[in-house]
Amino acid sequence: MLKWRVLAVVGLSCGVAGVAWGYAQRASDPGFFEYMRGYPSRDARDARLAAAHADPEFREVVTAVERDPDARLIESVQSLDLIPTDYSALR
Repeated sequence: MLKWRVLAVVGLSCGVAGVAWGYAQRASDPGFFEYMRGYPSRDARDARLAAAHADPEFREVVTAVERDPDARLIESVQSLDLIPTDYSALR
């Protein structure tokens, strides 16, 4: 009798876990992507970049690094806005 109760509990647990996994795999808002960095939206990206560039410490560090030609991080800037297709797994 105990064996059947254990099997019932294990089966119920697997069923609940399967339903939870199914809900976790639901499609959500695809968001907005710049290169391979994702943001919830274009406005969120703009707000985050504006806040980073307004930070005096950020400006100081970037300016110091970019002045040294051997430590330079940025050679050119190219921005591509990527939006997932209809058949993408992100949708």
